[in-house]
Amino acid sequence: MGKHKYPIGYKFNKLTIIEFLGSAEDKNRHSRYRCQCECGKTVNVLTQYIQIQKSCGCAPREKRTL
Repeated sequence: MGKHKYPIGYKFNKLTIIEFLGSAEDKNRHSRYRCQCECGKTVNVLTQYIQIQKSCGCAPREKRTL
């Protein structure tokens, strides 16, 4: 298992990293993390999405306006 980018306990938006799951089996070999949301649910997130995913899905989506 290689080095992982984010430490356990690191928080993004409503998600806190609780476990490093290793590399995904896709061609880009992105790492996966298990995160716990503030609501209590856990989700698995790829490294490429961890900074943009706001929550497990419990937070209402923000409307984009031009």
